Amino acid sequence: MNIKFKFLLVLLFTICQILKLDAKSREIRWFDYKTALRRKINIDTYELKAEYQAGKWITVGKVNVDPLALKDLPLGFVNSYFHTTNDSLIYFTIFGTGQVYEFEPKTTTLKRIDQTYYRGYNFGSIPFSRKGKLYSAGGYGFWHYSNVITSFNFDKKEWDAVIPENAGPVVINEYGFNGYSRKEDVFYSGASANENLFSDLKLYRIKQFFKYDFTNQQWTELGSINEDLLAEDSREIYWNGTYFLQWANNKLYIIDPVANEVYVYKNNERFFVTNKEYFSKGDTIYNYWSDDNGGLEYFSVKEYLKNAAYIGPFYSSGIPWYNFAIGGVFVSLILGGLAYNRRAKVAVKIQLNKFERELLHALLVKKPGDFLTTLEINEILSLNAKTMENQRRIRTNVINQINSKILDVFNIADAIEREASAEDKRVILYRLKSQIYELLDSKSI
Repeated sequence: MNIKFKFLLVLLFTICQILKLDAKSREIRWFDYKTALRRKINIDTYELKAEYQAGKWITVGKVNVDPLALKDLPLGFVNSYFHTTNDSLIYFTIFGTGQVYEFEPKTTTLKRIDQTYYRGYNFGSIPFSRKGKLYSAGGYGFWHYSNVITSFNFDKKEWDAVIPENAGPVVINEYGFNGYSRKEDVFYSGASANENLFSDLKLYRIKQFFKYDFTNQQWTELGSINEDLLAEDSREIYWNGTYFLQWANNKLYIIDPVANEVYVYKNNERFFVTNKEYFSKGDTIYNYWSDDNGGLEYFSVKEYLKNAAYIGPFYSSGIPWYNFAIGGVFVSLILGGLAYNRRAKVAVKIQLNKFERELLHALLVKKPGDFLTTLEINEILSLNAKTMENQRRIRTNVINQINSKILDVFNIADAIEREASAEDKRVILYRLKSQIYELLDSKSI
């Protein structure tokens, strides 16, 4: 057989396989709230299929659609979906295109309702709905990541930019902690991936965590995200409206951005296999592995929290500390030689969360050399209702965080010292090193 002809056959076969793969992905997909199972529309055959159990599908009918409405869809695509009241209508948006479709389940009618011309700007964006409107935050397109929030204008049939009053995160995309809280009416964003725009285009993660308040149209920087979360290789993050869930091998981080708490659930007998196809129904999270193998995992977040360990705050907030050397010079000029005979305490603001600040304050109001007992610390940190193991973990974590931050600012290690009681070696006492009193007072934190 002619070599050129063989090459042509191989090329045609390869193209056919690619087209077959693309055809399989040409589906609009969503979840049915009543059954917590999936549904999909094949836009080439117009077949409407429903899952009657995990991985088992049946064709339930044909969809009424004008073929011209689908002509601009790419060979392969990913969609988001939005349910309306009583599921009378379901809206679909197509990533990277700006296209919006409306589906009426009662009549199985699908139609395109947008007149979008510009496209390719929001791959990997964060879709959400708010008070009956469709939104999209950030995404990738035109060779860079975006931080723009847009909303779909049903009257103009176009997407409008949401204009904030101030600056927020530099980028927003699917790799970070991003999601809309209906209860708080805010959009959270942090740890999205960005690239340095040099020749290697190396990715790095944004460490700051923000929230956008729709009532005053302002961004607020809440603090820097816990380094333990940023250090994980896993980028599987899901927002269920209340908690962020981050999968990492054989453990699951459960994150509450309102309470600013991170818990980790570990079960070495159970591994979390994720496929980025999640669904929330009440407190239950459904995670589907594939279409045909019946892979499905579901769990209650509250039940997992009962067996999860607190590991620290989600983000660290506080007012940056400043060097008052210039002010000290002016004071010394006014007071003359008196300033050289007095060692003034420097009002330093260390970035502390609520519990760290309260514990450090309680230690500072003690006289140098005086101790706090374990029971007193439990009272300060509101730990009495927790188990003894959780008390120990949280207490140790808060003390270690304070010591680490004082080390960073003042280069003093182990600022909070632990010492066994002389009367009972089983009782541990805690006190501050004497030099800390020379640098901080209870009013400066």
